[in-house]
Amino acid sequence: MNSSTHQKQYKLLILALTALMTMALLALTLWPASPEPGKSAEPLAESPDPAAPVVADYWQDNAEVETLADAADAPATASASSERMDLPTLDPISIQQQLLKIKVDENGDVILDRDASNRLAAGFQNVPLPLDPKLVKDLEHTITQSLPSPLGEQVAEIVADYHDYLVAMENESAMFGTPQNIEEHQQRLEQKIELQAVILGEANARKLFGQENTDQMFMLKGMELATNRELTPEQRKASLDELADQRQQIKPAINNWDARYEQFERNREAIQAAALSGIDKAQQIKSLYKQSFDLAERARIEELGTLSLK
Repeated sequence: MNSSTHQKQYKLLILALTALMTMALLALTLWPASPEPGKSAEPLAESPDPAAPVVADYWQDNAEVETLADAADAPATASASSERMDLPTLDPISIQQQLLKIKVDENGDVILDRDASNRLAAGFQNVPLPLDPKLVKDLEHTITQSLPSPLGEQVAEIVADYHDYLVAMENESAMFGTPQNIEEHQQRLEQKIELQAVILGEANARKLFGQENTDQMFMLKGMELATNRELTPEQRKASLDELADQRQQIKPAINNWDARYEQFERNREAIQAAALSGIDKAQQIKSLYKQSFDLAERARIEELGTLSLK
């Protein structure tokens, strides 16, 4: 038996085990419930690039504005939309600790990636939702006054949008209940992706959740194939092999692809935001593309259609 056959059998085994072992936990994975108040967030690994600057490198406490802790301790005021006396309160320590660890690029802009998504999730772990709207505004104000522009505005916006996204997720979960089968899980994932795009914007949602969403889509497809009784064992094996190959081909076989692609996208966004003509922007983006990837790498990217220069 050759190595290719061994590899495909290994892929089949992994996908089949995933299908059998994760079904019971899938609802929590795709549509997580609100964290229990008082429950500590899981510790996150430090940034894979410890030399990269983070928000903490730019943060300056401003005596003229409330700190996050001050905002949390302030008496709750009745909002126009609610007269409850038990309004949720902010956990300033967890939010600020995680915000300070989000990475910043060399231009002073916040980096939105899977690590940032994990930081935001950990920061809101102990925050009962929804927060009072005034408290959210106070939080945004504190962030913008403590960080230079435009970094402050970027971080404040993503924090407020992430809060709104979590609230929307809670409402959707309460409305539809727990998914009962793979089809319902797929529908929930589609709803989640739509919420992400609507609330955070397509670009930010893709940066924060793109890899996670792709992993979940392939996992669900694998589970669907593994549990399809209409397929013969041979057909199921062939389908799972094909699915595993498709997943591997999503990313081109390029060294350090994720980091280099993110860097290319940030540089391209800077060019697109510059005061240049459309022709000059297109030329600079094309030049950036050639500088970022060599000839062989560009051939692989173009073969897979992974990246568009438009």
